[in-house]
Amino acid sequence: ELGVDIQLSNTCFPQSPYYQNSAWNKFKFRAQISCTFSDTGVTTQEFYNDFSRGGWAAYRRMAFQPQNNPFGLYIMTQNELAGRTAKALDRDKQELGWGKGVRPLRDRVTGIVKIPGSIIQGQLDNAFSSQIRRMENADELTEIVSNFVGGLVTNAINEGVF
Repeated sequence: ELGVDIQLSNTCFPQSPYYQNSAWNKFKFRAQISCTFSDTGVTTQEFYNDFSRGGWAAYRRMAFQPQNNPFGLYIMTQNELAGRTAKALDRDKQELGWGKGVRPLRDRVTGIVKIPGSIIQGQLDNAFSSQIRRMENADELTEIVSNFVGGLVTNAINEGVF
């Protein structure tokens, strides 16, 4: 998504493969990274090749406006990427909290939640707790049979078989 924002903005360095291929608030960020160097009447490449084309006015624009130089643009995009990643992680953490540790089931195309995580978690609780109840009941049944057989054996030994 960030890569699309960079490609759709008018950066000073569209030829840079780093900014074209990187995994990158949409319109606001596009405006922030848009090149203002062209206001000097030359392109960045022309200025880099010949200082006299643009002179000190171009130099000031390049040096003091980060979107107009590759290092500043790199830092701006890294900060934007870090911010977007933090927001996504916060959303993910919040969803996991709502679902008690289970992610919701989403539509693959639209991303709309089909089944909330809390519903899935509740169904898992029911499924596992019913299995545990069966095992507990089986254990109790084993104890009953064991006690019954133990009682018969004790009676047989103490009172005799007949």
